Amino acid sequence: REGRSRNALSEMGISVTNSAITTLLASSILFGCGFYFFLQFGAFIFLVILSSILMSISFLIPLATMLGPEGQQGMLPFLQSVAPFLQSVVLCRVEPK
Repeated sequence: REGRSRNALSEMGISVTNSAITTLLASSILFGCGFYFFLQFGAFIFLVILSSILMSISFLIPLATMLGPEGQQGMLPFLQSVAPFLQSVVLCRVEPK
């Protein structure tokens, strides 16, 4: 569990944190706006993004560490057998006969 949580933070945590920072900065620009609607909209976005990044890092990852799957639980081996088909469907490739 701990390894998976560490992997999730190292693989996706950087991207999620950077996108949260850029969204927070973009919404903070709306705080300087004179229109009340844009001020409220910026505050709403700022609070939603701030609370979501704090909850995901300080609550969701520790919860997954304590209660997440162990060992091979949660692995989907059947996806390996259908992966070539899914890739061809998603990429719209037609294999030559």
